[in-house]
Amino acid sequence: MSDSNFSEHSDCTSNWVTRDVAIIGGGASGTYAAWRLRELNYSVAIIEKKARLGGHTETYITPQGVPIDYGVMVYHNWPLVERFFEHFGIPLTEFSYAADQGTSIDLRTGEVDKNYTQPDPSLALQAYGAQLAKYPYLREGFNLPDPVPEDLLIPFGAFVEKYRLDDAVWLIAQYSQGFGDILAVPTLYVAKYFGLELLDALQEEATIARFTAAGKKSFKAMYGTSLRFLIVRGPKNTTHLRAKQLLITAPPSYNAVVEPLCPSARERALFSRFRSNTYWAGVMHASGLPSTSVRNAAPEQPFHLPRLPSVYGWSPAQGAPGYFSFTYGGPQGQCLSDEAVKADVLATVERTLKAGSLEGGAENGTEAVSLVAFSNHSPYEFMVGVEDVRAGFYRDLKALQGHWDTWWTGAAFEAHDSSLVWRFTEGLLGNITERLGN
Repeated sequence: MSDSNFSEHSDCTSNWVTRDVAIIGGGASGTYAAWRLRELNYSVAIIEKKARLGGHTETYITPQGVPIDYGVMVYHNWPLVERFFEHFGIPLTEFSYAADQGTSIDLRTGEVDKNYTQPDPSLALQAYGAQLAKYPYLREGFNLPDPVPEDLLIPFGAFVEKYRLDDAVWLIAQYSQGFGDILAVPTLYVAKYFGLELLDALQEEATIARFTAAGKKSFKAMYGTSLRFLIVRGPKNTTHLRAKQLLITAPPSYNAVVEPLCPSARERALFSRFRSNTYWAGVMHASGLPSTSVRNAAPEQPFHLPRLPSVYGWSPAQGAPGYFSFTYGGPQGQCLSDEAVKADVLATVERTLKAGSLEGGAENGTEAVSLVAFSNHSPYEFMVGVEDVRAGFYRDLKALQGHWDTWWTGAAFEAHDSSLVWRFTEGLLGNITERLGN
């Protein structure tokens, strides 16, 4: 990131650095929090393990100079979003959600799913919205009542059956990739992501932007009494960082993030209960594919949803013939290597080309398919079991905010929606600045 408010390069070689707030994680929420804190004249240090900031916001530039976004790219049309991008001089354009998700193909065989007709989801979405309206507290955070309504705890498939939402399932599933078997997921998590905010956006114009930045760090930390002390091991040096407040925005993977921070017994008991899913995104070059979107559909599955692990589908890149963005998901509890996913993506596309199911594919030839960009977004969509939710897990998680001058934000505390995470983080920053007291 070029903004001098974020990087004071002289500190990179210092033995000791003191900041008002240390932020672990330079993704969407960490970057937003750092910008807002600097805007409020607080000193900040971001600790990020990757070679850039921005998290899942990723862009591939073709040899011809055409940018292809394949990570987070769509945001809500809110003043909060506009201010953030305006600060960095990043233009926003209108984006309309497509009602047609492309050709439905069984990607295990490459054959068109001829028995499937994509239903009109309009009436079912209205019925879905009427149910969500019963839970206004889901608009921000997991502020659940006690007891938690049973409808939020039943599997989403049962919720669909109960309220006759069949015609909306394909659309909800398409926008809720990375959930594993969405029909088996507690309705709470579907309602949090595909909630009233997203329903509103489907009726209005959203915004689209591109956002990348640079930085590189890995971390190990230990707690003090009045200040947070972190040992930051970079590629060339080690920095001792002292901070009055600690904001953790990285996904709360227990082994990778929580355990290195020497958690209290209270924190350990909560964060060890989280389970996450797997999700990948990337860009491929396949000149043999026609410029049409493809949606994976399994004829024997309920609602013709894809059987995971598999490619969810792909879409042609605008202004870059022969390039396609794709996504891939795995079932809950199954670990896949990046190499296995890459191999499956290539085999899937080649199988589809060989089947000749797509009009225009044969005449373009069958030049070798190559992956030109690939990103693992795992761990993705943190969840806990229904009994934990019922027992007050999210109430106890919220009570951790400010414990040991440590604060938590990110998708696990809100939803996999950058705009919603920024709004959640904005509310949290008021508590942090109050604690700083100046």
